[in-house]
Amino acid sequence: MNSLTMLQYFNFRLLFVLLFLPFGFLQAQDRSEKLLRKQLENARYNEKAAEDLLAYFESYQPESALHIAFKATTYAVMCIHDNNIFRRLKLCKEAVSLADRAVSIDKDNLEVRFVRYAIQSEIPGILGMSDNLKEDILFLKTHFNQKQFSNIPFGSLEEMLAMMDESDDFSDEEILAMKAELYQL
Repeated sequence: MNSLTMLQYFNFRLLFVLLFLPFGFLQAQDRSEKLLRKQLENARYNEKAAEDLLAYFESYQPESALHIAFKATTYAVMCIHDNNIFRRLKLCKEAVSLADRAVSIDKDNLEVRFVRYAIQSEIPGILGMSDNLKEDILFLKTHFNQKQFSNIPFGSLEEMLAMMDESDDFSDEEILAMKAELYQL
């Protein structure tokens, strides 16, 4: 598979990955997680929205792990819209770097770990940017539970679970156990 085909595959898979992060627009400097999720959802389908969100994150350097994870997702979303293969690779590298940074700040945050898993699992392995997949898969398998759900919207949890179910990284039994946890809410 050549690099262009792999990046096209990445773009298709990334669209699915980002379904769990819902999105709309706000110009305030301090955006809530709810609003950022809405903006990310909008950015998936709207290049201008993605560019605006990227501009926001380039002017705002988030400190919280979750906001850094959202910034990583923004860079990943830009890969969908950018037609230049070199810029795409640069955006992928930045997305992975930011996701790693978010996890280093809050390694126990389920949503942050999922963002890193989602980004790294969708990047073609040949690019060598998927170093933490096994670690994040194990974390998600063992920590997808009621205790971790407190600050994550139910719809986002469902989308996370749908992506994990679609992947080959989780067995049917593991997905069923995760669904049992989720639907106990």
